[in-house]
Amino acid sequence: MSQLVTELTTDFKRGQVDDTAGTRFPQDALALILNGRLLPDATVKRRGGSVRLHTTALNGGALGYGGITFVTAAGVSQMISFVGDSAYKSEDYGVTWTQIATGLREDYYDFAVMRVGATNYLYAANGDTTIKSWDGTNWDTLDNAPSGVTNVEVALGRLWATGHSGVIVQGSKVANPDVWASPDGLTVQLLVASGGLPVGLFQSGPHLLVFSEEQVSYIDGYGVETIVVATGATGISRSVGCVGFRTIVATGDEGCCWLSRRGVEFYTPGKPITLLSRGISGYMGTIDYAELATTPGRPSAVYDQQDEEYLLALSTTGTRNDTVFRFSLRQRSQTFFGAPSVDKLSSPTGDIKLLGDANGYLTSGIGGYQTDSDTDGYMNLAYTGSGGDPIGEDANGYLETVTDDTMPAVLFVAPTASSPGVVHSVGYDGFVRVHATGDKDDVLKDGTSGSDITMSLVSRPFFFGAPRNLKKVRVAHVASINSVAADVHVGVRSYGEVSALQTVTIPAGALTQAKRKRVMVTGRGDAPQLELHTTDDVRISLLGLSATVLKERV
Repeated sequence: MSQLVTELTTDFKRGQVDDTAGTRFPQDALALILNGRLLPDATVKRRGGSVRLHTTALNGGALGYGGITFVTAAGVSQMISFVGDSAYKSEDYGVTWTQIATGLREDYYDFAVMRVGATNYLYAANGDTTIKSWDGTNWDTLDNAPSGVTNVEVALGRLWATGHSGVIVQGSKVANPDVWASPDGLTVQLLVASGGLPVGLFQSGPHLLVFSEEQVSYIDGYGVETIVVATGATGISRSVGCVGFRTIVATGDEGCCWLSRRGVEFYTPGKPITLLSRGISGYMGTIDYAELATTPGRPSAVYDQQDEEYLLALSTTGTRNDTVFRFSLRQRSQTFFGAPSVDKLSSPTGDIKLLGDANGYLTSGIGGYQTDSDTDGYMNLAYTGSGGDPIGEDANGYLETVTDDTMPAVLFVAPTASSPGVVHSVGYDGFVRVHATGDKDDVLKDGTSGSDITMSLVSRPFFFGAPRNLKKVRVAHVASINSVAADVHVGVRSYGEVSALQTVTIPAGALTQAKRKRVMVTGRGDAPQLELHTTDDVRISLLGLSATVLKERV
C-alpha cells in the first residue's frame, strides 16, 4: 500500500517570492500573497477594507492629484486633498470638506512643509507657473520662486526646488522661502553622466538627496563656501535612480524607499542601497514602465508607521494605478529584507471572476480569473493576482471591462478619531477613503454597499524530498486563527492549472491558537502547490499537502 508523505509551511515571514526555481524556493515564503497582510508572527491575515469618508464626490468626481495631512502652527490637523483643478480641506477626519482653491493646474503634486517664523506652511508644486502655499487659513503663491517647479523639499534650512530648468536645483534663503535670488539663494547644477535630469528631492540625514532616473546624488552645506555637490561615483549611486517622485517616502528613522527601474529600493545614511523587491522581480516586471515614463507622478507611496509597511500604488497596465505593493520592513533577517505582498482593491461593479465548469464552459466563482487582452486585442484569462482587469455586466447582460475607481490615485497617511495615523487615499472618482477598515472595499459613508475582499494564497512548491518523481496529492492541510467560524476554499495547483476548489470550514477558536483542518483533494504533478481563497476574516498560519510519491519513470 502506498504511503502518504506530508509537507508543511508554518512560517511565511519572507512574504511573496516569484522569481526563483522551485527546487530553491525558500521554506518560509509563499508564491502569492494577494490581499493578505503579513503579521509580526509570520502569519497572513486577510487585509481590511476601505470606507468612503464623505457622501458626495469632491469636484464632481474628478481625479485625485494629491493628498497630505497638514498641521497648522496652532496644532489644528487638516486633511488636504487636491481633486481636479481644486484643493479642499477637512478638519473633521474627512466628513466635511471646504474648497480652499480652484483653477489649479491638473497634475500630480509634490509637497513640503516648512515652519517660517511662527507659521507653518504647506508648499505644493506640480509644474505650474508658481509654487502654491497654505498656512491653514490663507491660500497664496511664492511669487519669487522659480516657475514650473515639479519637486520641492525642505533641507538644510532652505526650501529646495527642481524639475523646472534642466539640471538646475535651486534653494531659497535660509528660513525664508520668499527669497531665491543670489547671494541669499542658491543655484546648483547636477551634471549626470547619462544626461539625466533631476526628478525628485528628499532630505536624508545631513544630505539633500537629488534623484535622476539613473543615479542618486546629494547636496550638503549651508552656503556658497561650504556647499558640496556629489554626483556619479562620488554620490550615493551612479546606476540606481528613481522613476516616480511620489514614491520617495521616509520609512522610519532616517531611511527612505522609492521606485527605481529595477524595483523598490531602501536607503539609510551610511549603508548601501538595498533592493527590497528582489524576490518578486517577476511581478515587478508587469509594471508599465513605458506609461510611467510619460507620467512619472502617477505612482504614489506612503509609509504606515504603525504596521511598518511601505505601500506603493502603481500601474501594471493602462493609465491608472491598479496594484498596491506592500513591503513589511519589520520582517528582517541577514538574508532578506522587505517581505512583499500584493493588494488588488475591488469594485462593487467589477467583482466577476471566471472559472471553467465540468463541461469546459466559463462560469463565475471565488478564486477565479479576471480578464486580460493579448497582443491582438482578444480576451485572455489572467492568472490569479497577475494584473487582470475586473469585469462586470452591462445593462444588456454582456460582459464588459470595469474601470476600477476604488483604486488609489493618491496614498497618504492621516489621523482618524481612534488612531494618530492610518493609510488614506484619494481615488479617481473624487472620494477620499480610509483603508484597513472593515470587511469590504469601497463601503459607502453610511456603512452600506461595498464588495467582498478575496485573499488568495499560493504555497511554495512541495517536492516531498523527491523532485524528480510524480506526486499524487490526496490531502490539503490548512490552519487558521479566527474568532468566528470561517470558510476557506482550497485546491491543488500543478502545471499551471488548479483543481476543483474544496470548501473547508474552520471553527472558531482562541485568538492565540490555530485550528487545523484537512480536506481530501485531487491533483498530480512534480511540484504541486496549495492554492487558497477566502473572503472571511481569517489568519492563516499553516499550509501543506499530503501526497503519494510515485515511482520514478524510467
